[in-house]
Amino acid sequence: MSITAPFIINDEALNVLFRDAHTTSAFEDTSIDPEVIKSVRDLVKWGPTSMNGQPLRIIEVPKDKRSRLVPHMMGNNQAKTEKAPLAFVLAADTNFHNHLPQQFPAGGDGPRDMFEGNEEVRTAVALQSANLQAAYFILGLRAVGLGVGPMGGFDADAVTKEFLRDGEQAIMVIIAGVPADTDAHHPRGPRMDDADVFRIAD
Repeated sequence: MSITAPFIINDEALNVLFRDAHTTSAFEDTSIDPEVIKSVRDLVKWGPTSMNGQPLRIIEVPKDKRSRLVPHMMGNNQAKTEKAPLAFVLAADTNFHNHLPQQFPAGGDGPRDMFEGNEEVRTAVALQSANLQAAYFILGLRAVGLGVGPMGGFDADAVTKEFLRDGEQAIMVIIAGVPADTDAHHPRGPRMDDADVFRIAD
């Protein structure tokens, strides 16, 4: 079998997910139905990860709890986080391996036992898969028409202490909502050429 058609979803969907999407910094004062976000979570959980591990933890920080998050954001991220309709702390659960016998039954107890004895490798895998899942979450939010602002400019240790449970590490803060009519994002930045980022092994 040979695949020649480049995409199986239409240009409108590709534009929403990639070409026309921007990191959003300003939003309309519009509430988002919690069921919309639940539908996103129910969709993006199917994205692939290492051994089907699911270390991503998503903690929504509502407006009445936002004062606990904002001081830990850096610079302009404070105002954006305070005003956004939605704010999420994304974390990697380094104890994800305890669920592997259920999530990866083909491996039996072996993967769980392997990770149990190697915290360094377990943490690395948790961070890798959680960041993959975070990317799926961003695309899922875009797919329901929301603008998304992922941010790494925050005090991760402080956010971890404030919001997370034992074994969880903050990896990202995401704000989301309906993009503002004006000044929602910066102009499109350039991307590297394909020749600079892709090569076939020698």
